[in-house]
Amino acid sequence: MDIAIPYNGSSVTVSVDDGRVAGVLRPNSTPVRDEREVLAGVLAGPLGSEPFQSFLSGRQHPLFIVNDADRNTPTPKVLDAVRTFIPLDQCRFLVATGSHPRPTDAELDVLFGGHIGSVRPRLFVHDARDDARLVSYGTTRRGTEVRLNRLFSEADCVVTVGSVEPHYFAGWTGGRKFLLPGIAGFRSIEQNHRLALEDGSAVTALQGNPVHEDMDEALDLAGSKPVFSIQLVLDAEGRICFAAAGNMRDAFAAAVEQAKKVYCVPVREKADKVVAVAAPPLDASLYQAHKAVENVRSILKEGGILILVSACPKGIGNDSFVRLFQKAGSPKGVFQRLQDGYVLGYHKAAKLADLMNRARIWAVTGLQPDILTSMFIRPFHSVQKALDCAAEEKKDGRVLFVLSATTVVPTI
Repeated sequence: MDIAIPYNGSSVTVSVDDGRVAGVLRPNSTPVRDEREVLAGVLAGPLGSEPFQSFLSGRQHPLFIVNDADRNTPTPKVLDAVRTFIPLDQCRFLVATGSHPRPTDAELDVLFGGHIGSVRPRLFVHDARDDARLVSYGTTRRGTEVRLNRLFSEADCVVTVGSVEPHYFAGWTGGRKFLLPGIAGFRSIEQNHRLALEDGSAVTALQGNPVHEDMDEALDLAGSKPVFSIQLVLDAEGRICFAAAGNMRDAFAAAVEQAKKVYCVPVREKADKVVAVAAPPLDASLYQAHKAVENVRSILKEGGILILVSACPKGIGNDSFVRLFQKAGSPKGVFQRLQDGYVLGYHKAAKLADLMNRARIWAVTGLQPDILTSMFIRPFHSVQKALDCAAEEKKDGRVLFVLSATTVVPTI
């Protein structure tokens, strides 16, 4: 069987014996809907909120908080719908970067599409390390000090625009993540993300998930500011197949239920070998591509081989988790080092080290091989070579291909 593997903006074709293929997973198919009608419907009939037009009435210069380049959110399509209610040059726009790097000018052009000219004069990019631009809202019960971008406190109303996808330790993207980590200070993000080391922090999990519950508590601390949330679910082709709007919690909950139908893909049994392909834009760095590993780990057999495929044209990204591996000297040493304190990114090393205790991780990337070997990951220059080696080591094993592993969560 020949299988096309997305890689670095193109694809590579690999060959595997038909009897050795356990499956090829993509997001579940959904009916194609008119995106404009979907958006118009939820703006006119939101959940737990007055209609969008009434929400805007009497409020000056609303602040729109939008995703950065690490999400495929079709923000321009939402702005097409929004501008029928209010001219975009009367709004302010804040890109919620969290702890991510500032988007390039080219990325901002893509984020806003044909609207970039209208929004640029009032466009701001969040900088988590700019303490002078942060306002404190108190501390959560788990010890996270909630400090948010000053533009949020200054706005008389806020509109959030985002998409809901599985997230490997917060459960799901979207909703409450627009505040924490989206427009939060670096220390706030670090304090929240350390909770990813605790039990309950897992992909698709919300109830009992300490990371999610801490983020959700930040909503309450942020006060009663009027917020209208637009939450999207995208199909395999990046089209809007569902939207919910209105009260942030209500819209998020509705979007999560629909996202499960798209991204949670059933499989019959665990696999001996899993090829986890990081889909754009999360294939840009190893830091982001790691999400593909976490989404598929539950369907890998004990002693199995997981092959991560991600070009990583931007390199490692935040390299703190790589440096922790290099200091630790072994996967077990990672947990010993964690006792010395948490640094943002260390949760990635912990989750990888935990998986390495029961399986092997290989990777096909554009990174220097020594970077991967320092993390106890076996590097390969081609997917076919990795598959051939896996076939030699596990002659009777079958391989499961997950072609969009940064969004697809296989479930038994």
